[in-house]
This record gives sequence, structure tokens and C-alpha cells, in this order.
Amino acid sequence: MKKLKAVICILFIVFLVLSTADPVRLMHSAYNGLTLWAVRVFPSLFPFLFAARALLLLGADTAVNRLLSPLLHLLGFPRRGAYPFLVSVLCGYPSGAKTLGDMYRDGQLSYEECSALAPLCHTSGPVFVLGYAAGVTGSDGGMLLLCHIGGVLCSCCILRVAALLKKPSAKQAMPNAVLPNTYPPPADSVGKCKKTVSAGTALGQACSSAVSSMLTVGGFIVFFCCVNAFVSEYIGKAGALLEMTCGLSMQITPPQACFLLSFSGLCIIAQALSFLPEGINKAGFILSRILAGLLSYAFCAAAMLTSAAWAAAIICTVIVLSSALCAIWRTARGSSLPARRCGPDNSPAPPVHRLHKP
Repeated sequence: MKKLKAVICILFIVFLVLSTADPVRLMHSAYNGLTLWAVRVFPSLFPFLFAARALLLLGADTAVNRLLSPLLHLLGFPRRGAYPFLVSVLCGYPSGAKTLGDMYRDGQLSYEECSALAPLCHTSGPVFVLGYAAGVTGSDGGMLLLCHIGGVLCSCCILRVAALLKKPSAKQAMPNAVLPNTYPPPADSVGKCKKTVSAGTALGQACSSAVSSMLTVGGFIVFFCCVNAFVSEYIGKAGALLEMTCGLSMQITPPQACFLLSFSGLCIIAQALSFLPEGINKAGFILSRILAGLLSYAFCAAAMLTSAAWAAAIICTVIVLSSALCAIWRTARGSSLPARRCGPDNSPAPPVHRLHKP
């Protein structure tokens, strides 16, 4: 971690030196980034962030979880991640990460649940894919959206299965192993994780939260546009990995566009990490984006060689196999004897007295 911080500090020092040596390029690129944020990003993202936060404060996530939680449970993900997943699919990144962070800070999600859901709740919205991405690349928007969402789902299912298989099953555990505290929470803490607010308060808090988030997004966009201006002449099209929106405007193929949509670029990845709970595995999150991008690239290439139906069949096969493995893992854990549980002070649980017939 110290080496990583040292490398980041060196990169910032290099950026400051280059900016001082060429201030005209710095100001021009910053202006382009600010224009990109004000003209394209703010009008398309702010309403979604506003609505997503307002619905969360008003309790709409409960109804969404009831409808979609079986699907997430089937795929091996926490049930309470249905609302941020829906927000991510409809609104696009980084709204899914922002919703995850809000639910974590509100006490509705645990840290482990946020870690498991973070790669899943990082997708581009259909408005951006069908409108901007398909327009600037000249590709079929439906195919781009199918391969992008399919790549994200398949990569997350594969990573989830790998994570579940690493955990020791209950059969492998000691019969008297101590599990974490499963006693109900104290009476004074019940209800604190889900606060009920009035409609006016919800709208006010949603507006302030959305404005603050958009300022954060704008800052990242301006900074990465400045970085891209200094390094683009040395790395060429690889600069698309820094800022995805600018990368899509380059002359790229549909599979490359799918890779960029699923990888999302370092700029959007940094935005998502700023909204997620502190301590999230950053390297693991970036690797999940790379895997999603590679799968999306492969699905799009297969769709162009054969048809979109074959790509959809491959995506469905991967998801079904992953769901089956998750179901087998859950069955294996549930079929063994339960472990001994401990109380709040790590003392053995009190014995259960049963009434016997004389």
C-alpha cells in the first residue's frame, strides 16, 4: 500500500511539472472537460441521481427488493442489492455505486454485501448506449447493450462463484466452530438503519446529494481530460482507457466499444470508488472491470461473426451454469450440522430447555 501511494504521488508530481511547462494545454483541456461535463454528463446523469436518492429515502427500494431479490439470490448475490442493481442498469454508472454507498451509510447494507455487489452495480445506462455510444461508433445499439450487460453479468457471476467456492463449507468446518453473533440487535438500535422522512425532506436531501455527487463527477472528468491531453500523443488510442466518453469518439470497432463500455475507463472507476465504502478492494474492482470488458469484447465479436442470438445463448449458458453452481454450494452448506453460536460477549449460547412428556 505504501508503494502504491508513492507511485501515485510521483505521478501527481509529474502531472504538476507538465502542467507548469504547458499551461495553455492545461487550460484548454480543462475547458473541454468542463464543457463535456456541463453539456453531456450533467443533463443526462443529474435527474437519475436525484430520482434514485429520492426513491431510496421514500422507501421504494423495499418494493424493488421484493420483485428482484429472487433473481439476485439465484445468481448468488445478496438479496438487498436488487435496488442498486436496477438503478445501475437504468441510470448508468456511477449511480449504482452512489446508491450502494448511500445504502451502506444508511445502515441498509453491510460492508460484505457492498463488496459483493460493487462489480455488479457498475453498468452503463441504455440512454447512453443507444444514444451516444451507438451514434459515435456507428454500431447497432441493441447489440452493444446486449454484449455490455451480458459481459458484466457473466463476469460478476464467475467472480461470485469463485468467491463462494473459496469459503469453507459447513461440512469442512468444525462441529463446534464459533459463528459470529446471531443474536437480535438491541432494542434501541432497531429502526435506526431505515429512517422514514417526509416527502419534502426526501426531495431536499435528494437534491443536495445529487448536486454534491455531480460536482465530484465533474471534478474527475476535468482532471482526467487534462491528464489525457498530456499523454494522448504518447499512448494513442490507449488514452480511451482513461476517459471512456472521449474514447468512444475515436475510430474504434464495435467489440472495442463493448470493451470500453464494460471497463468504463479509469475516470468512471475513480468516481465509483469515491462513492463506495472506504476499504473496498480497489485492485479487485479494477480486475473485475477488465474481465467484464474482455467478455463483452468476446460476445460482441461472436455476435458479429454469427448473430446476436448466438451471443445471447452463450450469455444465458454462462449465467445458468453459475446459478447452478451457487445453488449446489448453498445446498452443500445447508445440509450439514449447524455450528455452535456465541453470544454478544463471545460466551456460549444459553442451552435450550425443551419440555418432555412424562
